[in-house]
Amino acid sequence: MSTIVSSFKNSCGRDINLEIVDNSNRTKKTLFLFLHGFKAFRNWGFYPYLCEKVAENDFIAARFDFSLSAVADGERLIYIPELFAQNTVSQELQDVQDFLSALESKQIPIDYHSWDGEIVLCGHSRGAAIAILEANFSPRIKKLVLLSPIATFDRYSDRQKDLWRRNGYVEFKLVHSQQKLRINYSYLEDILLNADKFDLPKAISRVTQPILIVHGKQDLTVSPKEAYELAHNVKNKEQLRFLLLDRAGHGFNSSHPFDQSNQVLEMLVVEVVNFIKEK
Repeated sequence: MSTIVSSFKNSCGRDINLEIVDNSNRTKKTLFLFLHGFKAFRNWGFYPYLCEKVAENDFIAARFDFSLSAVADGERLIYIPELFAQNTVSQELQDVQDFLSALESKQIPIDYHSWDGEIVLCGHSRGAAIAILEANFSPRIKKLVLLSPIATFDRYSDRQKDLWRRNGYVEFKLVHSQQKLRINYSYLEDILLNADKFDLPKAISRVTQPILIVHGKQDLTVSPKEAYELAHNVKNKEQLRFLLLDRAGHGFNSSHPFDQSNQVLEMLVVEVVNFIKEK
């Protein structure tokens, strides 16, 4: 198994850090691209473990940090506040498109002779929502894996949005590090201006690729109702696999920093690997 840590520049000129795991044999294989969620990054929690398990099954597994995820110290969960505040859904979607463009121009350090030209796109939480949107645009994406997906970006009350608009930002404190972070009003403005484009139930109804949705029954961060809503809007139910895991939370019972696997996470790995290996 080989691991490559590298970077590429997005269309704004920012460096995006990425990691690629490959079992290094020469057989033709599909690229598994993983997108992280809100307040996360490519090496958060179970993400590296899942990618390693996928790579063991003859896939090239890639994951990257969104350009404004702004992680400074992943171990202690410290972020660069002024960058974090600038992030938007549009920017994350653009970062994925920039990765795919860099892939097409062979700027991503994979073995292009062993890549079969196809992509399985996987996302967790908000990253799953970005994956749904991107699946509408890229013909290279052959399958979609949605882990603990959100069904809407607009998760705020009218009162919260009014305060956000008047203050120009919303502020919150991280539990682990006690660091204060802000999200600028530009994030909310982006969601409101692109309400139709970012309508996730509508977007998933246009997805023609096979879809796997996995959600924890005990997810207190994103209700399983959101996964049900997305599943309900998939047009071709024969191409949908929808799974609710018992006694499973938002991160599939794994912690950060990641110390060891667990029964729920192993079930998730088996489901993902089986789904992406199916012809």
